[in-house]
Amino acid sequence: MKQSLINFSIFFVIIWFLSLWYILSSKNFIQPKKQSAINDQNEVKLLQQRIKEVNKQLSNLEMKNKQNEKIIRSLNDQAQLLYKKNSGINLSYLDKYPSANFEDLRRKIFDDIKDLAFFVKNKLIMFKRDSSVSKKISQIEQNFQDRINLLFVQIGNLSNSDNLEEWRKKESESLALKIQKNFYDLQNPSDCEKQKKVVCDLNKSCGFGCQMHHVMYCFITSYFLNRTLILDSTGWRYNPNGYEAYFMPLSEKCTKIDQYGLEWNGNKFETANVIHLPIIDEITNKPEFFPLSIPKKYMNSLKRLHGDPFVWWAGQILSYLMRFNSRFSKVVQDKREKSGFKTPCVG
Repeated sequence: MKQSLINFSIFFVIIWFLSLWYILSSKNFIQPKKQSAINDQNEVKLLQQRIKEVNKQLSNLEMKNKQNEKIIRSLNDQAQLLYKKNSGINLSYLDKYPSANFEDLRRKIFDDIKDLAFFVKNKLIMFKRDSSVSKKISQIEQNFQDRINLLFVQIGNLSNSDNLEEWRKKESESLALKIQKNFYDLQNPSDCEKQKKVVCDLNKSCGFGCQMHHVMYCFITSYFLNRTLILDSTGWRYNPNGYEAYFMPLSEKCTKIDQYGLEWNGNKFETANVIHLPIIDEITNKPEFFPLSIPKKYMNSLKRLHGDPFVWWAGQILSYLMRFNSRFSKVVQDKREKSGFKTPCVG
């Protein structure tokens, strides 16, 4: 009996060891742990690979950025050298400098930058209405404005480079002197009796600014028709003594006229000795020389000097029309001194 129990115990221990060995060696037990470890290793390898790729991209960007900075510095150095080299250029030896095409392109670039700035700023204002991005949009808006301002400065530098601004000023003054002499000669002919004339009534039913536009249109008409302008300011609403109460006479020789003149009618102004101009609003078939026209002989010069040639041309006409007489000039000068006026004001 005792031997039987011993044998049974031995048999039971052997069976227990065999069962334990089977369980531990079974695929159903070790496979999940083994598979999980493999998956973890694969994920680590993928992450390491991505980190390497990102680091490589950052390195490439950093290298390109450094290259771009070198290129920018090199271009700036070249621009400074060219500016120093050409800063003393003598423009008197250059014919038709700069070209009208250059000036047109420069002004167009300036206008395009302004249009772009207005467009982008308007869109940013719309985006700022979304409170979730308004702070970021404000930062972008300021950053954008800084860059636009920089572009305007660079365009200004281009406009002033090679002493172009000084050249424009001298050319403008030279052309203005020539035109003012033409005005004076036309208004003071050698024989006033034989000279054909245009009569203009100052008393248009409107304010002073409107009346001056009316006189300017009369002067433009007389200039293109090669006639002397006679300004009738009798009973002027701003001073009973007439236009000459404040301004110099338009002519030193031809100041009065005995006849009313022929009313403007079709092409009769070509032959009549004296024509009487109506207000411009009453003329239906306007001649081609009416505003905003300028003399063709000055067009090329003015296109290089000014972005709006008619504005410059109109300024020359008003400069001649509104020359203060000595008495009114003294009144204006006294007011300037008492008010401490030092710089030009508009508006």
